[in-house]
Parts: sequence; structure tokens; C-alpha cells
Amino acid sequence: MGLKKNEFAAIVWANPDNCTVTIGLTADGFWGVTITLWATGVEHELLTERGQVKSWRDPAAAVQLVQDLCPERCAVLLAINDWVFARQTTKARSLGTVSQF
Repeated sequence: MGLKKNEFAAIVWANPDNCTVTIGLTADGFWGVTITLWATGVEHELLTERGQVKSWRDPAAAVQLVQDLCPERCAVLLAINDWVFARQTTKARSLGTVSQF
């Protein structure tokens, strides 16, 4: 299931302490954005206005969109193959969604 940009933004702003936004490589080598709600564990892809999965050739464009849409309290992951870079919230750290350093 996917969400258009305005639906995606509404969910992130309504649940910033209860979701994780992930930027990652898709199967075709492009970059995509997903949101996972912690309460349900359901993952939603970001869609274009025409209903297709939104993807970028340049990860910086995907990061810029996430920076624009996500409040500071929202957990964000950037996944590159086996590497995961995170901007975590205090609640995400306490839930152990990404290992502590």
C-alpha cells in the first residue's frame, strides 16, 4: 500500500513519535521512501500523484523531500545495502529500533 505526498506528510506530522521514515535503494537501483507505523508495523511507500511508486536517481533529492516533510521528532533511516544511517528520536532509542553506540 502506498501514500501520496500529502497523505504521507499528514501521517508523519500526526505521528512523529510513532513512525520511522526510511530512504533506501529499490530493486531497480533508484531511491525510494517508505514510512513504517510502529503501532501496526505496516510499511507504506511514497507514491506520485498518479499512483506510481516515487523514486529518485539521486539520493540527495529523496533526503531533501524527507527533510521537508519530517519534523525533528521523526525517526529517519538512510539504508545503503548493509549500512544504515539514522536520525533517531529519544523514543526510538528507548525502543531499540537501531543499535546503540
